[in-house]
Formats: sequence, structure tokens, C-alpha cells
Amino acid sequence: MQQNEEFIQTVAYCPKSLHLSLDMIAELSNKEKLPFEFELRSVSVKERLIVGNLSDICPNYLSNNFGCSILSPKIKQIVDNCLFGSEDLKWIRVLVKGKNQRYDYYIPYFCHYLDTLDKNNTRYIPNTKLIINPAFDYNKYKDYAIFHSPNYVFWQMSRSLYVNQAIKEKVEHAKINDIIFEII
Repeated sequence: MQQNEEFIQTVAYCPKSLHLSLDMIAELSNKEKLPFEFELRSVSVKERLIVGNLSDICPNYLSNNFGCSILSPKIKQIVDNCLFGSEDLKWIRVLVKGKNQRYDYYIPYFCHYLDTLDKNNTRYIPNTKLIINPAFDYNKYKDYAIFHSPNYVFWQMSRSLYVNQAIKEKVEHAKINDIIFEII
């Protein structure tokens, strides 16, 4: 971003008193709906962050201050149609309040840890399990259409998601252009 250039994005904000925690993740394991709403806000960044008014611009991947992935019904449907079944994925519905109406979004919730790492080639912070640069083992992830970040904390509701080629192609075919894919 060049100096004095403004960047505007839509971000979902959860109530100020809430933050993602291990206790909350455990509580959500048997829920189908998040017990609170997000607000859809315009955010602009010029020289500083400015949180603006409620918005009705609904991206397919919703940036948020909660620390997890929040996906549109369109993305959820694409993922559901590509699942192998071995992912053990469920969806938690999220209500997002916009300027003029409420929208349904979904958080992917992984019910068990998916071991996808190539532990020999993954780089860790010395003497910890904290990952600097993950390396994945194809034989471990080939039967997953989607999998979570390999970090050992908050993997159930991961901010980073990895998807297979079929999901990537269906998202592109649907002309969804507000999601960026990177090769792993």
C-alpha cells in the first residue's frame, strides 16, 4: 500500500468481551450455531485503522476479530460437495448482522486432529512444537478435501485452511474471486 492510499475491507466483529479460547472451542464441539452474533463492519486503513459503519458487503471469506475461518454458504456448499468423509468436519452456523439484514455464515469445525505434517521437513522454533514453516506429507493429506492448520492450538477452528485441487477449481469455476489460494 502506497502512502496515503486507502484500503477498505469488510470485517466481522464479535462482541468485545469475547475471544477464541480453548474453553470456548470445547463448548462449541456440540453446538450447531454460535451463541452470539457478529457485526459486519466497513474497515478502512489509511494512516491508521478506522472501524466504520455497519455494512452489507458480504465476502465469501469473512475476516474477523475472533480468530477463525468464517465462510459463506456458497463456499460451504462447495466444500461439502468435495468432502471424502475422512475429514470429520462439521459446520457451526454464525449469524452476521449487516446494515439492513442478517446473514448466515459458517465456521468449519474439525472434530479430530488431522495429522498431515511431514515432521522431518517441517521447521519448528527450537525446543518447541511451534511451527515456523510446515511441510506436508502427501500420503497423510491425500484423503482430505480440506484440512486445518497443523498448529497444536485452536486447530478445531483454524484460521488457516488447506484445500485440495477440486475445491480450488470449483471455487474458481464459481467465479468467486475474493479468496486467494497459495500452493503448498
